[in-house]
Formats: sequence, C-alpha cells, structure tokens
Amino acid sequence: MLSLLAASGGTLLALAIRQHRREAALMADIGHLTSRLNDLQARPDVDTVGAALDAQVRQAMEVSQTALMIADPTHVIRYANPAVVRLLRNQQASLRDAFPGFDAERLIGSSIHRFHANPDRIRGVLDTLQATHHGRVRIGPVHFAQVVTPMFDGAGARLGFAVEWHDRTDELLLENAVSDIVAAASRGDLDRRLPQGDGGAGFMDGLTRGINQLLERVGATVGDVRHVLAGWPGATSASACTASTKVRSPPCSATPMRRPSS
Repeated sequence: MLSLLAASGGTLLALAIRQHRREAALMADIGHLTSRLNDLQARPDVDTVGAALDAQVRQAMEVSQTALMIADPTHVIRYANPAVVRLLRNQQASLRDAFPGFDAERLIGSSIHRFHANPDRIRGVLDTLQATHHGRVRIGPVHFAQVVTPMFDGAGARLGFAVEWHDRTDELLLENAVSDIVAAASRGDLDRRLPQGDGGAGFMDGLTRGINQLLERVGATVGDVRHVLAGWPGATSASACTASTKVRSPPCSATPMRRPSS
C-alpha cells in the first residue's frame, strides 16, 4: 500500500511539474505576442498599416448595399461583393435566356464583356477610358445601369475598373405604366391604376400605392365637379362631361340641364 501511494504521489508530482511547464510556456508565448503587438502599435510599418486598410476597405465593400465588382486591366472580374451577386441572382432566369449557363455565384474569373452584345466595342471603350462612364445594358426584359470608373496607380498605370450595377427593370416598368396612365387621363379615363406589388415596404411599392391613391382622389374630385356643374343654370351635360368621361357616374348626354327646383 505504501509503495502504491508513493508511486501515485510520484506520478501526480510529475504531472504537476509537466502542467506547470506547459503553463509557463503558454504564458511566455502570450507575453511574446503581447510584446510584439505593442511594438507594432508603437511603430506601425507601411505593410501593417496597408494590410489593415485593405481589410477595412474589403469589409466595407462586403457589407455595402451598392452592387460592386472589380475587374483587372484585362477586364477579368477579380472581385464581386454580395450585393452584386444578389442583384444578378434575382435576374438569373432572364439572364440565362441570353447567356445559357450563367451563374451569379461564379462571376470571379469571367469577363465583364459577357453582359454585352458587342464585346469588342466595350473593350475599346474601356481600354481608353480615363474618367467615370455611365452606361446602360439591356438583356431581354432586364435593364441594368452601370457606372464604370477606371483605377490608376500613382504613376498613372491602369490598375483596373470598379463597376457599380443598378437594376432599373422595375423602375422602367413603373415609368411606362405611369406614362400610359397619364395619356389615358388626358383622354378623360381616370379608371386606370398601377399594378400592385407584393405589398412590401420598398420604394416602388410605396410609390405605386401613393400614385393609385392620388388617382382615386382625383377621380372622385372630378366626379364631384361634374355633379356640381350639372346643377348650374344653363349647363348642359356635355359641358359637365368635359372633365371626365369615365368617373363612376352614369354616361353623359348632351341634353340641356335644368336647375333643381327648391
């Protein structure tokens, strides 16, 4: 029994010594890292500052809501942030009709010319681009706006291009719908309305609801005006109908109107 206790005690002592050595080594490593960090903070060199700045810029692009990609001087995509991936993924079905096999998740390494019907013309524009260029791209029913900015180093050598993407498809659909409604209203038709979206809280949904409410109020006001004019002495239904021909009221006739008796 004594021998067993002695052996156990020796084992525990050995384990304790080994654990102490490990903790001492760990503390030494921590102290070394802390000292190194303090040195870097006290004497930041160019590489350290540059790396930190690069990390900050990349993180900013990753969380940005602006759809952005970066291409090298040969027009090959080297970076695409999550926003541009989402934008292109939303239109992927339509884009695949024009570009079979297109995958919004595989932009890196592909050419930015794949989105254009005339790559040679775009290549010539980019190779001579010296300032920001605003362009538009139509791919089937999809409309994109692009802002292409060339990047240069301190010596003036071309580093590549930053390309911002904007999906204008819904905007153009709304513009065309509003134009049709305005044209119809000029002919006296105030019954037309903009198609409602999914009831979301986005800008387009709010604008659509606002325009439809405005049309409702204008239509009701014109109808009220018609009824008021119809009661004036010497008024005819034809003159009262000039405000509108289709506003929630019986069809107009050209017969003279009499003032209601009191």
